[in-house]
Amino acid sequence: REDLFRYCTTHRHVRAQFFGDAPGMLPHFHLFCMVTSGVDQGSYGFEKQSLWEHIKVYQSIFKALFESDIEVIFSERAGYKDSPGLISRVISHGHELQLENITISTGTPYKGNQYYKGLQFTLKTVIGDKEYYIGDGGFVDWTQKMLENKKERLLISAIGLDRLLL
Repeated sequence: REDLFRYCTTHRHVRAQFFGDAPGMLPHFHLFCMVTSGVDQGSYGFEKQSLWEHIKVYQSIFKALFESDIEVIFSERAGYKDSPGLISRVISHGHELQLENITISTGTPYKGNQYYKGLQFTLKTVIGDKEYYIGDGGFVDWTQKMLENKKERLLISAIGLDRLLL
């Protein structure tokens, strides 16, 4: 049974804080965002399916527009009973899908980051000779809290559009 909700949009963000001349800290910027929500299917079924759906969309964007490949960097976060197991199963599922032109790697665990739960993924691509850490995503507990149901799952992700146009 597939009861997933999938949405995407673009959004213009305005930063309220001032970062001076800090590299990459634009005062306003556009994002392409995706969200998938559903209910726990057991054995990280929702997590594996939804995450790789997001990755495949980003892969198609970068391949079609820039003829570039992507790297997905998985980093452990707190918030799941077995975050290392979650990452391991998600990566294994990615290998089972036999996706071409996607490099999979792992980053540094940072359990102090409470925004994403279980894992965070970062997207990296090379366009021309320039390397871009262009987006990220992960699981959040917002629907669990709103609906008071621990079985709810929510994946969010986004890529920065302004950097692609500069």
